[in-house]
Amino acid sequence: MLGGIISIFSFLGLIYYTYKMIKRYQNTTGVSWRIQIGYICYSCKTPVKNIEDISYDEANSDDKYCLCKVCKRDEDIDSLTGNIKTKLINKIKILLLKDFKKLSIVHFSIVVILVGIGLTFNIKYLSALVNVMNFFYAYVNYKRTVLMTEK
Repeated sequence: MLGGIISIFSFLGLIYYTYKMIKRYQNTTGVSWRIQIGYICYSCKTPVKNIEDISYDEANSDDKYCLCKVCKRDEDIDSLTGNIKTKLINKIKILLLKDFKKLSIVHFSIVVILVGIGLTFNIKYLSALVNVMNFFYAYVNYKRTVLMTEK
C-alpha cells in the first residue's frame, strides 16, 4: 500500500515537472554550446568573450566552461571570507554541465539492479525507492534544463 502511494506521488511529481518544463521553456534559447565553448559564463549567462575571437579548434575542444569576471570575483571573495556557498553552487553547476551523462548511466544502472532485486526476491518496498530515485533524477534534469537555457 505504501509503495503504491509513493508511486502515485512520484508519478504526479514527474507529470508536474514535465508540464512545468514544457510551459516555462517553450520560448527559450538553448545555450549549452555557448556555455561549453566558454563564450558565456555558466553561472550568470553573460558573454565572456566575443564570438569572433573563438577559433575553430577552440570551439571544437572539450570543456571550456568559464566564469565571467564578476562571478569569479564573487567566488574569490567568498572563499577569502570563509563562505563556500558560491563555490559549492558553481561546482554543482559544473557537475550538471559536464558529468550529466555519467550521472544518467549510474542512475539507470542502479534502477535496473534494484528492480531486478525487487522482482527476484519479491521485496515490496524497493519499488518505492526506485520511484523516489526517478523523481530525484527528474528534478536534477529540470535544474539542468534551467541552467542550459536563457529567456
